[in-house]
Amino acid sequence: MKKKKRPSIYFFMHNLKANFDKFFDITKSVFSAKLLADNKLQPYRRTPKLSNCEIIALALSAESIGIDSENYFFEKLKAELRQDFTQLIHRCNFNRRRKRLAPFIRELNEQLASRLNEGENVYLVDSIPVPMCQLAREKRSKICKETFESAPDKGYSAVQKSYYYGYKLHLVTSLKGGLNMDLRTKDTCP
Repeated sequence: MKKKKRPSIYFFMHNLKANFDKFFDITKSVFSAKLLADNKLQPYRRTPKLSNCEIIALALSAESIGIDSENYFFEKLKAELRQDFTQLIHRCNFNRRRKRLAPFIRELNEQLASRLNEGENVYLVDSIPVPMCQLAREKRSKICKETFESAPDKGYSAVQKSYYYGYKLHLVTSLKGGLNMDLRTKDTCP
């Protein structure tokens, strides 16, 4: 009788705790000067079950192993790793706090990318159009037109061989793996 192979996501879930521990240590070291008591980056009236550093580490752990569904992620945590995460909060509360911590996650990403890119002189650059609306609605669109510099613009996508109205997302990565992304109008370059 042949043994069935385990699905690859099952294999990754066993590494989740190890990934979480690594991301937690990295987060604490990067924000050591900003940390308040109990690894908090922002003050709270009541002490939360999970600290801000733990929320960031949990979010990065899920992203690092390719889980993009919070629903799926929390079901797996509850089903298979409850003993490792005893103070787990509700998914909605996690999502709310993760959104509030977005500037800290962005800062962490920038600091890690700068550490990875020290002494790097070779970069890979790619871009993709991000349409805001159909071309027929471009004149009526009021999205992001508060300032001239941030307003979307008309551009051409050579891959799709068509015009679009919106922005371009530029991705820059080094050979060592440092990643940076920027959303710009078609006329500006990173």
